[in-house]
Amino acid sequence: METVTIYIEPRQKRELRKRARAEESNFSQQVRNAIDQYLANPGSSYSEEDLEVVFKQTGKSVKHIIRMLDETSAVLRSTLSRVNEKLEAI
Repeated sequence: METVTIYIEPRQKRELRKRARAEESNFSQQVRNAIDQYLANPGSSYSEEDLEVVFKQTGKSVKHIIRMLDETSAVLRSTLSRVNEKLEAI
């Protein structure tokens, strides 16, 4: 292994130490694990344009789901109304 110097935010250091304690590991091992994960997923960095496309598509999907839920709610209200009318007639 080689020794390197890196600069990280205090929050990052706290979180890595906390995770190391929880996993009965050490700070350096947590940093190596994070680097290994990063290197194992080279395509995991998304551009701003990629994220914008995902954001827009998510918005469209949410609107579609809301419409479907509204339609389902209307059908259920109508069905419950008919069931209640039949129960009252008994």
